[in-house]
Amino acid sequence: MPGVKCMLGFHRSPRAGRQDLVREGAVFRRVHPDQMVEKARVLSVAPGPMGIPHVRFAVSFERARFAFFEDGPRVLALSSFTEFYQEPVLEAGVAA
Repeated sequence: MPGVKCMLGFHRSPRAGRQDLVREGAVFRRVHPDQMVEKARVLSVAPGPMGIPHVRFAVSFERARFAFFEDGPRVLALSSFTEFYQEPVLEAGVAA
């Protein structure tokens, strides 16, 4: 498994370094196999009940020749969010 080995023997994913990019207002995207583009706009990052950081975000979907769809807010653990949304998006007025 690629990554940096931590002191306890667990591997740390290179994507873990992207967690510092996840902050309020940041936008990330992923492209599905059918070319649908899914974007997630971070609304907040805060610890959950067990102290694990969670990301609250709004999501939108768009595909050529189809309607635009927005949904949210949704919540994922920060580690899961960075696994799903690996591509930061630079938008006007927002530095990702």
